[in-house]
Amino acid sequence: MKNLRRLFLLTVCTFAWGITLTSCLGDDDSEATVVKTLTEQEKAAQLTTMRGAYDGYIHFINDTTAKEDSIQTGWSLTDSTLKVKVPVKLFANGVNSNAVRQLLMPSEDAVDVVGYIYPYYNNYNDNPERYTFSYIPLNNKVTFTVTQDDKAHEVTATFSAQYSTYFGTFYSLGQYLNRTFMSYLLLYSVSVDGATYTCSSPMYVIGNKI
Repeated sequence: MKNLRRLFLLTVCTFAWGITLTSCLGDDDSEATVVKTLTEQEKAAQLTTMRGAYDGYIHFINDTTAKEDSIQTGWSLTDSTLKVKVPVKLFANGVNSNAVRQLLMPSEDAVDVVGYIYPYYNNYNDNPERYTFSYIPLNNKVTFTVTQDDKAHEVTATFSAQYSTYFGTFYSLGQYLNRTFMSYLLLYSVSVDGATYTCSSPMYVIGNKI
């Protein structure tokens, strides 16, 4: 868990540092501190470079072992649409309902979490080929059905753009460099048959373009 916590915090602090400084610089009227933004052409060029299929792992803090864990998965970027295959069992992580855990954890299925990525200018970037972006799932949620004992249960997983946990504050951000893609996915709550459970379970995918 220490390795995951270190990676989480390192990335978040890097992004937060840039965001904080650009916010502060934005309050200065000096031309030397103008906050830079990507042009539409630069955004399009970055998206073109990142597009494709990826193979890698989705990392999370296992609430059963309290240790870093990961599951192999895949994702793809088409135009600006990111589609991540998330194992159904991960939606039980952090949920304090035994019934929900018994419903979701045995599943070997995966659901597609689809959303848009928005490239932005990294003012404190050490490498011009390192692209940074935010990732927002469509409507901040995904809904799917899980069947148990011949009964169908409707599950809705809700995501957040930002939240704070014991490990720090997390943002739904990502980065790309040298065909390696990483992006956070911040699971906030899970609803099953209308009952909602807050879990605040941060995850991230990391892997290489196929």
